[in-house]
Amino acid sequence: MRRIVFLLLILLISLPAFAQDANIQITSPQPSTTVQGLVDVTGTVNPPDLQSYFFEVADASADPNSTTWTPVALPSRTPVVNGTITQLNTTLIADGTYTLRLRVVHTTGEITVVTVGPLTFTNNGATINTTQATQAPPAAPTLVPRPTVNNTRRFRSAASWRASTKTPLRSCSRLA
Repeated sequence: MRRIVFLLLILLISLPAFAQDANIQITSPQPSTTVQGLVDVTGTVNPPDLQSYFFEVADASADPNSTTWTPVALPSRTPVVNGTITQLNTTLIADGTYTLRLRVVHTTGEITVVTVGPLTFTNNGATINTTQATQAPPAAPTLVPRPTVNNTRRFRSAASWRASTKTPLRSCSRLA
């Protein structure tokens, strides 16, 4: 009886790994893992008709069909085979228990989803401050008054010259 229970337990634990397509799978982190900081998400994303893929997280206790999924990595188009798919920064998310979802978009428009969870994010409350509150706000521009012109009359120069073909040019013997 113990052997049957043991085999069923092993089967239930390994079943999600067998259920994944060989071209789209997450091999690490494993379900029920505690993670913190920067975590390498490894596996394979290499379907023949790959358009793009990205990662999202949601509360592990929520219904995956109706919950709000939060993107945690930029979309990528680069195929990966048995390597690091992305680097997950858990400090961007509040401590808690989450499900990690890989969402693959195919060129046909079909979407394949692979999830791993629950994953416990434990950063002891440490999060990255995405605002730069330590920098002083930029100084306001300095306004310099424009000089005013008091006399708006226009003057006409009394000196004028005309070019004429009748008057020959004189040479100057003195140069300054």
